[in-house]
Amino acid sequence: MVFQNYALYPHMTVGDNMGFALKMAGVPKTERQQRVQEAAHLLGLEDFLNRKPKALSGGQRQRVAMGRAIVRSPQVFLMDEPLSNLDAKLRVSTRTQIAALQTRLGVTTVYVTHDQVEAMTMGDRVAVLKDGLMMQCDTPLQLYDAPRNLFVAGFIGSPAMNLIEGIVAPDGIHLGDYTVPVPRETLAKAPDEKNLVLGIRPENFEMSDGVSEGIGIDVGVVEELGADAFIYGTLTGIAEDELITAQQIVARIHGRTPPRRGETVRLQVDPAHVHVFSKASGDRLSPELHSINDEYPR
Repeated sequence: MVFQNYALYPHMTVGDNMGFALKMAGVPKTERQQRVQEAAHLLGLEDFLNRKPKALSGGQRQRVAMGRAIVRSPQVFLMDEPLSNLDAKLRVSTRTQIAALQTRLGVTTVYVTHDQVEAMTMGDRVAVLKDGLMMQCDTPLQLYDAPRNLFVAGFIGSPAMNLIEGIVAPDGIHLGDYTVPVPRETLAKAPDEKNLVLGIRPENFEMSDGVSEGIGIDVGVVEELGADAFIYGTLTGIAEDELITAQQIVARIHGRTPPRRGETVRLQVDPAHVHVFSKASGDRLSPELHSINDEYPR
């Protein structure tokens, strides 16, 4: 177990901390020292074995806590948000070290985190939990490309996926004054729902050259990031009788000439990148690729 708050014994040296569990288990001193040295070499702690925890940085203390677990040669590592006490820069470097270490040791690791970047970059399989229930367990890319429900869709990704409520029509779903094409078989999965929710990633939008082609957006905020920009706006063309509130939309626009605040623009999206969800249940209606959920059901 690797704890969030390190849980090191302050009166012991780094070496004694790492070897304490082996000492309690009755492991001979020679073997104990050898295993501590091997773990220290693995973690780059050889020069700190005689120091007390108070003389170490946060990242070094976390490595000591990991070393204490490694020397026991476990079958499973349990890591409870081990990086949450570190600053942003140190968290990135330590995250890389943990991932490389796990690959080198080949030990199954159960890692708890609230940081989706950690989950997406470190996990082979990621389980998304809500209120103690597993919403989806899948590979990182499958979570991103084919979320099972509205919670996963809105949770994975930064900026988050646009979740836009629209009105069901025979030829698709109306968003303001534009109709997004949706296959009839997808609409048939929710025959009693008049409104469905479309999910569109910010990077799947493209600026339209046509006056009426694409989803109309009133631009409210523009964030210029150099190579690209994010525009934030609301749907245009919503009739008063549609009873749909103005919904903010985020689009990632490539290039160095983004629209200005206050302009109205049209955004096109490839229907293949449009996700459809039931408003009533929150479940995904659009087809998804093969998922490891077939092997690890909810």
